[in-house]
Amino acid sequence: MSIFEQLKRDKNTYELKKFNQKDIQQIYFVLQFNQTGAYIIVSDKNGNAIDFDYRNYSGLLRSITKNIQQAKDKNNFTIDWDNPDGEIFLHEHPYLINPLLECGFFVNSDLKLIKKHQATANLTLQITSKENDVLHASFILDIEDVTKQVLKFRFITEEYALLYEENLLIETANIGVMFNQLANFNVNQLIAQDLQKYLSLVFSYIDNITLDFNNYKVNKDLQALKAKPILVFEKVDEDQALHIRVGQMLPNTDIDFLDDYDIFRFAVINDLEQTITIRPIEQIMVEKHIYEIEKLMLSHLPKGKKKHTGIVKEENRLIVPQEIAAEFIYKNIPNLLSEYTLIGSERLKQFKIYVSKPKLNVQIGHGIDFLEGSASLDFDGQQISLFDALNQYHKNKYILLADGSHALLNEAYMQKLQRLFKKKKDNVEISLFDLPLIEELIEDKIAGEHFTKAREVFEGFNELQNTKAKLPKINAKLRPYQEQGFKWLQYLYLNKLGGCLADDMGLGKTLQTITLLCHVYLKEKTKKPSLIVMPKSLLYNWENELKKFSPELSFYIWYNNNRDLEQAKQQQIIVTTYAMVRNEIEM
Repeated sequence: MSIFEQLKRDKNTYELKKFNQKDIQQIYFVLQFNQTGAYIIVSDKNGNAIDFDYRNYSGLLRSITKNIQQAKDKNNFTIDWDNPDGEIFLHEHPYLINPLLECGFFVNSDLKLIKKHQATANLTLQITSKENDVLHASFILDIEDVTKQVLKFRFITEEYALLYEENLLIETANIGVMFNQLANFNVNQLIAQDLQKYLSLVFSYIDNITLDFNNYKVNKDLQALKAKPILVFEKVDEDQALHIRVGQMLPNTDIDFLDDYDIFRFAVINDLEQTITIRPIEQIMVEKHIYEIEKLMLSHLPKGKKKHTGIVKEENRLIVPQEIAAEFIYKNIPNLLSEYTLIGSERLKQFKIYVSKPKLNVQIGHGIDFLEGSASLDFDGQQISLFDALNQYHKNKYILLADGSHALLNEAYMQKLQRLFKKKKDNVEISLFDLPLIEELIEDKIAGEHFTKAREVFEGFNELQNTKAKLPKINAKLRPYQEQGFKWLQYLYLNKLGGCLADDMGLGKTLQTITLLCHVYLKEKTKKPSLIVMPKSLLYNWENELKKFSPELSFYIWYNNNRDLEQAKQQQIIVTTYAMVRNEIEM
């Protein structure tokens, strides 16, 4: 069927109306607002709503009135509790907007003509700082091609806003279905600590907005931020039943945030870099986790009693009898610590359970390549040495405290402690290069007291590329990468660290090492000799290289039969082989 056939009037249903001059009156399309949004009423010249027959009009007025009449007829046959009066909302009938603007009878509640603005606008959220960490947040419209900001406006659809003072409709990018709630996001007293929550709500409910806040830059990251499941121990009631809530949580938010608000984007604020990154949220299936937790609880019952457990489920809450709760806590909680965050663990004291993360105390000194000292775990004032705690955990999956409580700890946390801390007699030993991982585990105050020097050494590696090499006198021109290698070796030497220069064969490792030796003996005038051990095949190659690049350095080859220890000790460098060291290690 052609388009011409499809659009022909159905003459079986089309009724020609008898003309009556009294039926024809001037009509106006009045824009009104209620809590749901912007709607249209058809009125007379005095603004009074009237009944009308679209067949009394022609052209554009006939088309508009016909569409409105059809929408009203449809509303009359539909039960809509959100629209009991059957209003014609423009966000439900956006196709009416352009004809209304063209007809010349589209007016506001004061019967003043509404026209279309020729420009478009961008929606901007302005946040300004006030006193005492209080912020002011409000939406404005930035009109393109005109340096003008509009404060008084209201959206009538997702893409059109009415400018009150000018009585103009202006087009914007689609801001989403929450357009009618935009004014609710204007907050005069916003506490600074609620900014992350506020922006997460804004960017979840409102689309295509620009943020104007203290030169912060907004970025979008498509990598989802995963919510973590939580177990909230709410209370132990008078019947000794444990009330547990299963939920989910995002970093740096309160435990009810995801339960209270239907959000799908999260604002990550970085004050140091002045960035706000908007990330999608990957929420968990809370129902699945409730099922799994309940299944674990049921596993502690005999088969015949699983139908009458006494466990009461209320939405995402479980009310658990004392006997089942005790078995669940002792046997299942340790394995759940890596997956779940536990909230309200202080309410488990009557179960003789301690599930709070202990404080790691470290007292160390600086050594070659490592930090050495003592470490312990602090359980609310009770100190247990780190290796005693590790031994207990590996044996029992818990740590016994002085009051008889069982401290249940995250297995991944304990494994990390065991990997980072090595036992050396009665002390612990930590690799300098594990320092960032150690600092993540301890309090800032402790890190500041004990790790200041080690942190300075560690961070110094990052500055090497920005420093200029101060080369000692040597008969060679070092290439840029060889200068970098010398700076690295020199830094290790100055900070009493060991290292491995692992360049490929032929790239000048010998030259870089001789350059360091020149710095040590010719510049710093060090007295003690250095021992260089190598395969026999390289022994005389080193002799030639030393004579070639730095004849000022004195050396002794410890290899021939007429070896003289006292004479060797008078030289700056002793060169020998692996076999000689192995055979004469006691010397």
